[in-house]
Amino acid sequence: MFGLTLGNYSGINSTLVNPAMMTHQHKFLDVNIIGADIFANNNFAYIPGKDYNMWDAVNTRPLPVYEDGKNFLYYNNAKLKSETVNLRTLGPSAMMQIGKHAFGFTTAMRVYTTANRVPWEMAVLGYEGMKYEPLHNILFDDYDLDLQANV
Repeated sequence: MFGLTLGNYSGINSTLVNPAMMTHQHKFLDVNIIGADIFANNNFAYIPGKDYNMWDAVNTRPLPVYEDGKNFLYYNNAKLKSETVNLRTLGPSAMMQIGKHAFGFTTAMRVYTTANRVPWEMAVLGYEGMKYEPLHNILFDDYDLDLQANV
């Protein structure tokens, strides 16, 4: 989102970084109806690029279905897993600049979650379900899990 928020023509979006940036805009008036920013990253589940790409998502093509009936594949290894999700919606917003002064209002919502050091078996059980027999009757001695969520 940096390309939208740091320029001299970014308008009300510049307040996401620093509200004082409104005074350095080349626009006299900026009105925003709605905006969205979605980012997700993990090192567990994936869809191969040859099966689905960004244009498929834009054209609302359904996700591929694999032999187990699920829409994703996963890395089957014992490495620690992590995930990050950032979701931001910007509702009706506006700004006006008069000389060296500027004022504006925004309506927005942001959700940010992250999980680090997730044990691999927890991710596999989350994907496969509790009936996944290869992980039954095993005592797991794991480490600290770091989970954060901000709304």
